[in-house]
Amino acid sequence: MKRILDKFAGKAAVLALSIQSMTGCLAESPPNEVAEQTSALTTNGFGPVKSILSSRCLSVDSSSTADGAQIIQWTCLGMNAQEWTFSPDPADTTGTLFFIKNLNSNKCLSVDSNSTADGARVIQWNCIGSSGQKWSILFSALETGVRIVNHSGKCLSVDSSSTSNGARIIQWRCIPDSLAQQWQ
Repeated sequence: MKRILDKFAGKAAVLALSIQSMTGCLAESPPNEVAEQTSALTTNGFGPVKSILSSRCLSVDSSSTADGAQIIQWTCLGMNAQEWTFSPDPADTTGTLFFIKNLNSNKCLSVDSNSTADGARVIQWNCIGSSGQKWSILFSALETGVRIVNHSGKCLSVDSSSTSNGARIIQWRCIPDSLAQQWQ
């Protein structure tokens, strides 16, 4: 995700903001600018996604390749289970939605059962294009990292703001300035 921050360093724009819950907290970029800037993110291949709060990496628990495996944070070890890529959703005409795919399993980051509830588990699942697999990237010059927001307008979050290895990744309502919801 460092490539995301490098790409947008010094810009005050916010990318891919289409969620009502964040209105007033962050500004929206024009759709053409969003599509142009975010499409460049997918050309860099696989890389780690690190929590700003803990400096730990988004990981598939036990390097599992099974559908339903929990996504956790773990010390960054450069394992394939910690490598992710952002692929544009071909059905999205705005150019702001992505599938986030794991290198080890070739499965997508997913909200369990396409839930819209706070605290819903984030898991990996075969990439089927469901709403729970569609993510947007938000950037604000006022925050250290980027936010990764799903179909329900909720943010990818470290459960209970934990800094420990093995802490579950969940979705939670987006909270301004929450380090548990910022990624690089």
